Amino acid sequence: MTEKNRERLRQFDDVANLRALFTLPQRIVARQNRRKHPTRADALEVQSALVVELLLFTPIRIGNLAGLDRDGAFRLWPSVGR
Repeated sequence: MTEKNRERLRQFDDVANLRALFTLPQRIVARQNRRKHPTRADALEVQSALVVELLLFTPIRIGNLAGLDRDGAFRLWPSVGR
């Protein structure tokens, strides 16, 4: 690994930075859930939170992520929406 890449990754040696990264999607959605009249910009922010969540927990290339069919690629767990 190059020194430049090592330097970029050093920020993840700090547990607080890792916590901030891994909780970012939940914090974005929680903030948006408090809004009474969401806007298109709010929806785009939640969409970005979903993308961050997918990239954190799913090994997927950016091109594959961009090409996902939203209607067919996602399924709700049976307990969701009950």
